[in-house]
Amino acid sequence: GNDGLAARKNRFDPYRGFWTTPVSAKYVHVDSLGRRITPQPPVTGDHPRQLFMMGGSTMWGFSARDSFNIPAYTALALRERGITDVEVVNLAQQAFNSTQEATTLLVELAHGRVPTAVVFLDGYNDIATSWKYGSPGHTYGEESTQQQIDLGTRKFWGELVGLGRHAEVVQRLQAAMGLNDREPNV
Repeated sequence: GNDGLAARKNRFDPYRGFWTTPVSAKYVHVDSLGRRITPQPPVTGDHPRQLFMMGGSTMWGFSARDSFNIPAYTALALRERGITDVEVVNLAQQAFNSTQEATTLLVELAHGRVPTAVVFLDGYNDIATSWKYGSPGHTYGEESTQQQIDLGTRKFWGELVGLGRHAEVVQRLQAAMGLNDREPNV
């Protein structure tokens, strides 16, 4: 069945690397703003407050139903304590680290969405990306984003040479034209 994990797709985001597109599946729902839906009773009160929850897959709720992730449990715990004027907003994204989360907060503020409080849950993604790339602040998959950017900067012969890694006929043409000694970005 379609539990939502297979249906989930990302789009390029210039500030954060990627952002989730809307999903409506059996167990996973992502709204038009790319936020994981947090099931909760309607917010009451004249001045409702928002609690932003940010993190990677643990906060997003990877492999969990909408109502079985940390933001959903937080919303439930607030209601059980009689707090009905707080909307919990799940702004986590799978594989995000603290740099992407801080950027997400800035994007939200720039759009006029100012929370009363923000909770960050970090650890693994910050450590793993720092280890993988040698310093903090990097995002998973940034090399593939750079490859896509580089594709747009190559001229015809650069594209042909790039394709040559995958096609024998292009490799033969490249050799016949004396392009083997040229840089691929020409």
